[in-house]
Amino acid sequence: MGKFRVVDLSKRLDPANEQRRCTLRRFYVDVNGAGDYHSEMDLMSHLGTHLELPYHHRTDWKDVSQFAIDAFVGRWILLRLETARPNQIVRVEDLEPG
Repeated sequence: MGKFRVVDLSKRLDPANEQRRCTLRRFYVDVNGAGDYHSEMDLMSHLGTHLELPYHHRTDWKDVSQFAIDAFVGRWILLRLETARPNQIVRVEDLEPG
């Protein structure tokens, strides 16, 4: 990737600490003696890291499978919003250099 690097911005979900519906059930499945473990996840929408896609607004618009992977890669800017208040709108003064 040359001078670029991949940065994982995923939010780790911990069912024990989430305030919205987030459960994980792990169970064993035995099919004719060949068994393994499976997981069942029950998550509230908009929980954790996600993409807002056109499909979110209309079912006849693009879903994630219709975008090339490089559509999610690009330049970015890191903002340190140290003066921003939790769960509030980011103000102009929050974006000014400290």
